[in-house]
Amino acid sequence: MRTVNVVSTDGVALQATSWAFTTANPPSQSLFATMTPAVATSSETRAIELGATFRTSRTGLVTGIRFYKGPLNTGLHYGSLWNSAGTRLARVAFANETASGWQTAVLSPPVRLTEATDYVVSYNAPVGRYSFTTAFYTQAWSSGYLTAPATRNGLYRFGSGTAVPNRTDNSTNYFVDVVFSPAA
Repeated sequence: MRTVNVVSTDGVALQATSWAFTTANPPSQSLFATMTPAVATSSETRAIELGATFRTSRTGLVTGIRFYKGPLNTGLHYGSLWNSAGTRLARVAFANETASGWQTAVLSPPVRLTEATDYVVSYNAPVGRYSFTTAFYTQAWSSGYLTAPATRNGLYRFGSGTAVPNRTDNSTNYFVDVVFSPAA
């Protein structure tokens, strides 16, 4: 709260005025917002876990996991958040998916992230057919407080999603993302 002494245009003291205010939390952020991949549907048909390494420059909460879905990427999808040691911090099933476009699953409870620490966000495509853009991570990508580094990014691992994806190919972006709420 702050008190201000106010005077009239004639220099006469007026009643002191006080006011208080609070600031709202910054809006949630994501790495890729409304971006779309160059290829909506891959020809791969094996189950695969796809992901991205990212970090934040501010402490906050991951409140959701997102991925871009092409029209042939069917089946039940699960999203995961991992620490840099490969320990899963959260797993969530995607519900009420649309036929294509960005899909979001809400984490309950949210996961607190520490600034300047690497994390991996991933999702499992049980029939392959994932979306992608090759040569995306030739340089780091930043949006708000989030950064996806260029080094060894665009991760995948064939299988049902029981382990963190750890392979890379041609700096490919598989359009896996987080919903991040920075601390106020």
